[in-house]
This record gives sequence, C-alpha cells and structure tokens, in this order.
Amino acid sequence: MRGKRTTLLAAMSAAAFALTGTSAAAADNLDCMSRPFEAGDQEVVDGFVRDFDLVEWSVTGGGEVLADVMNARADMCAIEFGWSDEAGTDAFLWLIGGFLEQGLKANAPISAEEIGRLEASFAAADEARLLRSMGPQIDPDFYGTAEPSDDDLIYLGGLLENSGVAATDENATFTGALLAARLTRIHWARVFAKN
Repeated sequence: MRGKRTTLLAAMSAAAFALTGTSAAAADNLDCMSRPFEAGDQEVVDGFVRDFDLVEWSVTGGGEVLADVMNARADMCAIEFGWSDEAGTDAFLWLIGGFLEQGLKANAPISAEEIGRLEASFAAADEARLLRSMGPQIDPDFYGTAEPSDDDLIYLGGLLENSGVAATDENATFTGALLAARLTRIHWARVFAKN
C-alpha cells in the first residue's frame, strides 16, 4: 500500500508544484473553486470522475485537459478575489483532492454503504496523526519527507479494520487513496487560508 500511495501523491504533487508563486495577503473564498463549471469544462470533469482509474492516474495524473480546466478556474478566482499566485496553487491542489475523491467514490471497489463506514472511521481518527503520517506525501515542503513509521502504518491499517470493510489489497489501496484525497483537501484549505 505504501508504494502505491506514494506514487499517487507524488504524481499529484509534481503536477501541482509547477504552479508555485509568491505569497500575499491571506486568501479567502476558496468555495469559488467549487462553483459550477461551464458545459465544456464540466464534461472534462465528469469524464475524469466517470473514467477514473487509480493505477492509471498514479502514472499519468489527471491529464493536461483537466489541468487546464483547473488552472482556468484558479486564475478566474484569483482575479476575482485578489489571490496571490501561491493561494491559487493551494486552491488548485485543494480542487485536485476533491476530484480525486469524486473519482475514487464513483469507481470504488466497495459499496456506498461501505464508503460511508470508511468515512466514519476517518472522522473518528486522530486528524493530526493522519496528517503527520500521510502529510509528507501531500506536502513534503510542509511535513518533511519521512516515511510513516510502523506504528503509523498499523494505525492507518486500523482505519480499514475499524470500518468493517474487508481488508483486501484492493480495498486497502482504495482506503489509502480516499484518505489521501480527504487529507489533501484539509491540508490545502488550511494552507490556502494563510496565503
């Protein structure tokens, strides 16, 4: 699970860190990124979600067309609300987390009821520990580059076990990716608020 999760988040981070810029005053209005898209852009987003494949995405990322849609949205919001380049990058990364979560759920190897149980397990977990454990894969500049400890891996594995979802390799990979998407949104929303 560690190797697959690392590959997934490394691809996400590599695609997004090309956008870094300079800091300015604290940003707000992150919800601008969630506004409805125009028809053509929504088709790109819907196609990504509908056809999402975790293994393929971990190698190729979301593709240039999706990145263009997200960049256009970040640019639009930055102009409207006066975001710094750095805040625009944070918003872009936050949006990636949301699209990943949607794509994972739409193509899950488990039922919607089981996803709900996983999410309840995530909600009951120690969020600070989750971010410490998986943070280096979400934002190595902020959390450092240390791999999760054996204790952290046991704790993360317990999330799947506590949910009652069958502990198969496929479900473990899915759980790690879904948790990473959720933590991506949490982390980048916090960073965004500081920029």
